[in-house]
Amino acid sequence: ITHGLGAGGDPEIGARAAQAETEELQAAVANADVVFLTAGLGGGTGGGTAPFLARLAHDQGALVLAVVTLPFSFEGERRRQAALVALDQLKQQADAVICIANDKLLKIPGDQATAREALDRSDGLIAMAAQAIWQLMSRKGLINLDFADLRAILGAKHSEGVFVHGAGSGPERVKEAVDALLNSPWLDGDQALARTEGVLVSILGGPELSLSDVQKIVEPITRQAPRAQVIMGAATSEAFEGKLMV
Repeated sequence: ITHGLGAGGDPEIGARAAQAETEELQAAVANADVVFLTAGLGGGTGGGTAPFLARLAHDQGALVLAVVTLPFSFEGERRRQAALVALDQLKQQADAVICIANDKLLKIPGDQATAREALDRSDGLIAMAAQAIWQLMSRKGLINLDFADLRAILGAKHSEGVFVHGAGSGPERVKEAVDALLNSPWLDGDQALARTEGVLVSILGGPELSLSDVQKIVEPITRQAPRAQVIMGAATSEAFEGKLMV
């Protein structure tokens, strides 16, 4: 369809290109329990293909989780509107969509990151979001979750979510991680947690991680999310001795 080129910023061309490869895409998601989709919205490739692929995967019974970015405001109103249309289409097909607004990268206090560093950070958040959800299901630890738990909180919600993280090390690692998470620019103060109906908490620490640590991590989150169903997983790794990621 595109003669080996991109979609030229046209989602219709992106969708047509995906439709032309329907059998190959169906084979790619066949027999999958969970399908992760990542895309940058606002152009033709991500905006055109992601909703189509989400529907293919969902029709085959997979839990479809998308992690997408919205363009910077300086990229123009046309691109922003195209991204919002694509986001709405994707939410109709995927079980849940984690949306990372690139503009929030500009709100990190004192941050003088270059453009390349900022974009790399956005890509890193996408990777961390997928990794954190996968960890909940696959890594055994203090508190284990399985696929049924994930489907119970995310399945068929067609909702939009946010991803935040916090890390700490040393004696104050719990406080450092929780403070970093709750003060994330992606939470809009405490408004995102106050509105949310579901929270997934993924905790990774060293062998010394205790149930008391888990309590100190989760309690501040649940206080700010009074309406939410909260499910969590807590795993340990030798590589995280003295460190913590939430």
